[in-house]
Amino acid sequence: MVVSHTNTNNNRPVVKSTNDHELIQNVLSGDLRSFDELVAQYQNRIYCFILKHVPFETAEDLAQDTFISVYENLAQFHRGSKFSTWIYGIAMNKVRNYLNRAPERRYKHDSAEFLLEKQSKETSPLERLEQTLQIKYLLDQLPSDLKETIVLVSLEGLSYEEVAEVMDIPIGTVRSKVFRARQILKNIALEQKP
Repeated sequence: MVVSHTNTNNNRPVVKSTNDHELIQNVLSGDLRSFDELVAQYQNRIYCFILKHVPFETAEDLAQDTFISVYENLAQFHRGSKFSTWIYGIAMNKVRNYLNRAPERRYKHDSAEFLLEKQSKETSPLERLEQTLQIKYLLDQLPSDLKETIVLVSLEGLSYEEVAEVMDIPIGTVRSKVFRARQILKNIALEQKP
C-alpha cells in the first residue's frame, strides 16, 4: 500500500494498492516513501526469518543490513523475478556471512518462540514450549544447508522454485535437501523415543 497525499474525508490519507514492482520503479525514480513501503511490507518476515538462524541481539542488525543492501542494489533486481525471493536471498546471505565469520555461533540461538505459531492450539502452553524446544533441537542437528532448506520450505512456506532461486541451486537439489532433512529429522526423532 502506498499512502497518497490527497486527502478525501476527515483529513485521512488515501491508501492505494501498489505491487512490489511498481514500488521498486518508484524507488528507482527517487521516491523514498515507496522504499519505506517495501520495508514495511517485508520487515517482519525478514526479521523472523533471520531470527531463526541467529541470536536475538544480532537479528535486528542483520535485518537492517538486509534492507540497506536491498536499497543499494535495487537497480540490479531483475523485474522478471519475485521481489520476495530476491530479498530472502539477501537475508540468507547476511545470515551465512555472519555465521561463517564465527562458526561457534551456528548453534547458539535465543529464539525458540518462532515455532510456537506452528504448534497445535489445543495443547497447553507447557506442552507447546516442550514441542518447540524439541523441534528447535531437531533442527539444530541438521547440517546448515539442510536446515536452511527445510526452514524455507516448511516454516517460511516458500515453494521449491522460490527456494531454488533464493539458494541459487537447482530445484532438484532443493527436493533432495528437503527429503534428506526430513529423513534425518525422522531418524533422530525415532532414536529419542523410549
